[in-house]
Amino acid sequence: SSDVTIDLMGFSLTCTYEHGVYLFSGIRSSGEFENIEIRNGTIRGFTGSGVFFDNFGNSNSKGCRIVNITTCHNGTHGINLDGHSNIVKDCTSFSNVHTGIAPGNSAIVTGNTCYGNMHGIMASDSTITGNSSYGNRDYGIGGYDGSTIVGNTCYKNEGTGIFTGYGCTIQGNTCRENTGNGITARPGSTVIGNTCYKNTSYGI
Repeated sequence: SSDVTIDLMGFSLTCTYEHGVYLFSGIRSSGEFENIEIRNGTIRGFTGSGVFFDNFGNSNSKGCRIVNITTCHNGTHGINLDGHSNIVKDCTSFSNVHTGIAPGNSAIVTGNTCYGNMHGIMASDSTITGNSSYGNRDYGIGGYDGSTIVGNTCYKNEGTGIFTGYGCTIQGNTCRENTGNGITARPGSTVIGNTCYKNTSYGI
């Protein structure tokens, strides 16, 4: 379905066993969809993802928004969106088994906090701005080919602070005290005005 808003109004969706909404995910939408918004609440303890939009390979799915949601202690991802042109804003995602926020392609990811996941944020051809990603078991932010990564703070991750694909812009970020590099950028990328210090390997 499309054009749906779910406002949790500060309440929580919680599961401690294998039961939840559609068993494996806190909120799940499948097939072609657009303009779905989930906001204002906590989703925790599911065996799958906290929020999972699965388009079964349908690239037409687009324009969904996750706003002011906390996802934690889920068995796979905190927020996992297929499709493109989604927005994840002002969310907190922590202590999920895999990625904190995986917003799909050509997404906007802004003002979020991710910690204690395997990866903090993982996106492709997306704009990733003003996020804090720390204490994850691998990299803080993975911005794959064509991403713009600006004004984020990544620290004390067990891998690289920011890891990028080809042709990315990495500007004005702070990466410190990561076990790997502060920033790892692939060819064709532009790296400007970042602050990297006390990383175990290279700064950039």
